[in-house]
Amino acid sequence: MLTSGQKIQFDHVARLWVQRPNRLRADRVGDLVEQSFYYDGKSLTLLNPGEKYYATAAAPGTLEEMLDMARSRLDIVARPAT
Repeated sequence: MLTSGQKIQFDHVARLWVQRPNRLRADRVGDLVEQSFYYDGKSLTLLNPGEKYYATAAAPGTLEEMLDMARSRLDIVARPAT
């Protein structure tokens, strides 16, 4: 909500592919975001092609361990859609 009272809304779509025990891809594309997360059982990579940057971190061997590591060490939190 702007101070003028005008309501602004932004939209995005999230897609998620999971292959247990150690594969994940998550894409978010929308008005203000274009990001992809990749996890291959060894590393977690964030790609932001619009901003032309990426980051990779070593990751543990299972999805659950990777999500715990991403939350505690990288401040990345996976949340269910609302």
